This record gives sequence, C-alpha cells and structure tokens, in this order.
Amino acid sequence: MLKERRRSDGELPRGKLVLDTSVIVELLLSTIRGNVIKRMIQDGEIIPYVTHITLAEALYVLCRHIGWRTASEKVTSLVRSGYFIVEDVGRIFELSAKYKCERKVSLADCFTLGLAKYVSAPALFAVREKELADENEKRPFDVQILFLEDLLNSVQRTANVD
Repeated sequence: MLKERRRSDGELPRGKLVLDTSVIVELLLSTIRGNVIKRMIQDGEIIPYVTHITLAEALYVLCRHIGWRTASEKVTSLVRSGYFIVEDVGRIFELSAKYKCERKVSLADCFTLGLAKYVSAPALFAVREKELADENEKRPFDVQILFLEDLLNSVQRTANVD
C-alpha cells in the first residue's frame, strides 16, 4: 500500500517510478542517494519499475567495481526482493527504438524512457546526464524526467533554510 503524503517542490514523487541504471547502481552500492531510494521502496512510497536492459547494464557496471560474483549476487537479490517490477522489453521495444531514432541518447536510457511512457510514470536518473539534459532542453521529452541529485540537493537546501 502506498503511503499518501503531500509532495513539495524538490521532493521525489510517490507511486510508480522507472529507475535508470544509475539509480540501481547507487542503490546496490549503498550510497547516500541509493539509501534514500532504498528506504522509500521499503516504506512503500515508490513502486520501482525496471527493464532487463537496465539490470544487464547495472550488472556490468557493478562488475567493473566489485567483481562479477558480488555484482551478480546483488542484482539477483534485487530482483528476488519482490520490490521491483521488471517489465518485459517486448512491450516497449518500439517506443525505445523510436526514442533512439529521434534522440542522441544511449539505448539503455531509451529503454528507461520507453518504460516510463508505457507505464505512465516519471523516469528517475541518479545524475544529470549531459546528453539526456541536452536533448530534453532542445525538445522536452514526452515523459517526466527527474534527476535524483537535483531532488536531493533541493531537499537539502530546504532543510538548511529551516
């Protein structure tokens, strides 16, 4: 059950959220940003959606930092946790390909955007990726794109003012 809570500017939305690889990596490496997302998932504040493409990319990124075995264990545990909805890419491959055709964005990011459009949810990236931000500035995407670093910085600034 989702916790109902009023949202203020700079706060993560509640409900469905499509997570990019960068967010999964932050979560599995237990960074400060990752721990914020982990708590929100465990508390039922957000319902995280990912694709197999996102999981594969997270696995190889983690492998380069912590080795194959540990990376594989972490990704497998994440999937088995039951908290994440892993969407079949067969349902979104055309949406994703259209983003890739029209935009200078990585294919993995296009799958994140395609899933966000498919499930009508914001796409969350850990950091403001230049190519994604540039494309969004040229012509806004038809899905909401959020950057975890911006949201957490905004919350931190608000907390420092109070």
